[in-house]
Amino acid sequence: MKSVRDDAVAICPLPPSDSPLSCCETPLVPGRALRLLLLGVLLSAMGCAQGRMFTPHNLPAEWHARRTSNVKTVDLTRLASATVPNDEIATGDVIEVAISAGLGTEATVDTYRIGPQGAIELQNIGQLEVGGLKLPVAESMIKTALVNREIYRNPNVVVTMKERKEIEVTVVGAVEKEGT
Repeated sequence: MKSVRDDAVAICPLPPSDSPLSCCETPLVPGRALRLLLLGVLLSAMGCAQGRMFTPHNLPAEWHARRTSNVKTVDLTRLASATVPNDEIATGDVIEVAISAGLGTEATVDTYRIGPQGAIELQNIGQLEVGGLKLPVAESMIKTALVNREIYRNPNVVVTMKERKEIEVTVVGAVEKEGT
């Protein structure tokens, strides 16, 4: 067996059990390890190749932003300040109305979209204007209409907000993708 110096690093794979060779036949010389380490550091320090740096003054013409046409100025401060409470019904919203006569009866559940005038068309009642009302007030209004038309004596009415109307915003200009 060859002797191995204390300061040398060796890779010693296990030989097959029937092999006459011993482990550590080829030591890794410290100089070779140092060269590999320096090569790795040098390659990692090089980094990526840097191309030409552009500023707004020397930017190629094909990279300039396109001119936009038909741009409308929108005052967004009105959107920021005009918040609608969560339980207030507005035009375009979708509400669900559940009506039951008592404990033993099953509730009838219908879905309605609030029209442009703020009204919904209820079966057996007709049009009711619920736009601008809070959900509990709309419940009370529907309950009163059902009792006044003698459809129910003391109905349980639950109005829930199913979907808020979406507000569309069009984005144009120096953006990745123009559109609505």
